[in-house]
Amino acid sequence: MQSQKLVSNSDALIQCKVVMLGASSAGKTSIIHRLVNQTFEHSIRPTLGAGLSAATVNGVKLNIWDTAGQENYRSLARVYYRDAQCAVIVFDVTNKNSFEDVNYWLGELAACSLQDACLLFIVGNKTDLLEKDEKARQVSQESAKSLAAANRGVYFETSAKNGNGVNELFDTLSKLFIQSKRDPHFIKNGKKSANDGRNDRGDGRVKVTDDRDGDEESECC
Repeated sequence: MQSQKLVSNSDALIQCKVVMLGASSAGKTSIIHRLVNQTFEHSIRPTLGAGLSAATVNGVKLNIWDTAGQENYRSLARVYYRDAQCAVIVFDVTNKNSFEDVNYWLGELAACSLQDACLLFIVGNKTDLLEKDEKARQVSQESAKSLAAANRGVYFETSAKNGNGVNELFDTLSKLFIQSKRDPHFIKNGKKSANDGRNDRGDGRVKVTDDRDGDEESECC
């Protein structure tokens, strides 16, 4: 499912607001681009403010907000956290500093009282850089999985460049979101584990649209 685009002809049954967080250059925009277009763009410009894309996966319309990771834009990101139902924090597996930055974004979610209100995914991106040299890895899977588990989240590794793990990520995200809608205590009970949908692949159907903007309006959440 990594590289094949499977388009759904059915309408979305429910909608989910997803916010993409993480350090600059971790690959947030590239992951979205891979999901939407099933391609990798080498010359994507850094996000200023935020951009909005949409993808329908397993009957769930994911409204995906791509936020800026640069420090001078971070204060603008909180406006996009509001009413988020899923947070995806991305880091670069070859950059330890980007992993350490995950704690900042966890703190931001807590400051907006979202730690118990939305599904959490922590994503180690750029695994393609490990194919030629495994020593390029600066963040172990064990460390990342432990951080995700400590925050009742799910850990995934992806490569926006070759597509590995990207469709699986959003396939699982949509399924866990459906479960959370059925069970109001799903998130607080800490049932956000990789086994809650990751092995139940379903049809993985994806219908995508793209509606990016550069809105930089800021307000506190």
